[in-house]
Amino acid sequence: MLGGRGAGRSYHEPVEAEITVTVVTAVAAASFLIGLAKGGLPGLGPVITVLVALAVPATVALGVLLPLLMVGDVAALWALRGHVERSIVTTLLPGAVVGVGLASMVLTSLSPEALEVGIVVVVLLFAAYRAAVLSGREPGLGVSRAVASNAGGTAAGFAAGITSTVAHSGGPPIAIHLLAHNLAPIRFAGTSAGIFWAVNWLKVPGYAVAGLFDLDLLQGLAPTALLIPPGVLLGRWAVRRLPARPFEVLVLIGMVVGAGLLLAT
Repeated sequence: MLGGRGAGRSYHEPVEAEITVTVVTAVAAASFLIGLAKGGLPGLGPVITVLVALAVPATVALGVLLPLLMVGDVAALWALRGHVERSIVTTLLPGAVVGVGLASMVLTSLSPEALEVGIVVVVLLFAAYRAAVLSGREPGLGVSRAVASNAGGTAAGFAAGITSTVAHSGGPPIAIHLLAHNLAPIRFAGTSAGIFWAVNWLKVPGYAVAGLFDLDLLQGLAPTALLIPPGVLLGRWAVRRLPARPFEVLVLIGMVVGAGLLLAT
């Protein structure tokens, strides 16, 4: 049943999780996937969130993942140094600030089960978007002047700020805006790393106020972060060599199955 790992509580009542083999395995796998995603492989954000939310309550999952994502940001910026379009990051940032701020205020009143529903909704919307891209039915947003404009960047940053805050899944809005700029793959990955480095730092105060950080749990799971840099390097290598379509199909299947499991647990 949805919310069975902390149903009926709000963020004002801290939800705790123990360090078990299942939790360590899930977070270790998530750390490696974070590295792959930061290295440039698409579509992994929702999978990572669902994977950890299956092992611990959704509130705990968000708090555990944010520091790992921030480590991934640093590793990605190092691996992709020199490939960040700072002017685009600057365009996206104002909207992201507003989006993160609004979503952070909502976090303080959501219960774990409500958050799980929110995560599932974001995951399924992301899956639908990527399925449209793969099937060739994506609207012509990627070449639209409006999407590439400063106003389009502000809107994309705002949407990414909200979805990143509630589900660590801000990729689709950012991807649409970056695609409109026709960036080379490595500059796409570098610019994405740059904006999410900023967005993830913006999320820290709201997460702290909402009580999402369990310091003892974070300390115990910290060694899993060692899997992030190898994932970044592998992701950077793979994005240049592996066919994207079969990989994304598997990711989409994993997202939908994971969302179903999250609703059922």
